[in-house]
Amino acid sequence: MAILWARLGVPRNRIRHDIETQFGYDLSISVDELRETYQYNETCQQTVPEAIRCFLEADGFEDAIRNAITPMSSYSDSKSILTVRCSA
Repeated sequence: MAILWARLGVPRNRIRHDIETQFGYDLSISVDELRETYQYNETCQQTVPEAIRCFLEADGFEDAIRNAITPMSSYSDSKSILTVRCSA
């Protein structure tokens, strides 16, 4: 949903609100906070909200990739793919 909405030009604050409402994800934690508390977890329940956060806080494509890789280096491949798809 986030990828589709991003590609359709839906504002990020609307994407954040709708994802939180429809899927129950907590997107209130910033990428900086995530960097401090991150623990490896390979489940989609953990990785998808993290990837969406990386996209929502990014200023552009490269920033989104940096956000996805830096805090979560142990499982950054899947998060990076989702973040890229939202940002592209």
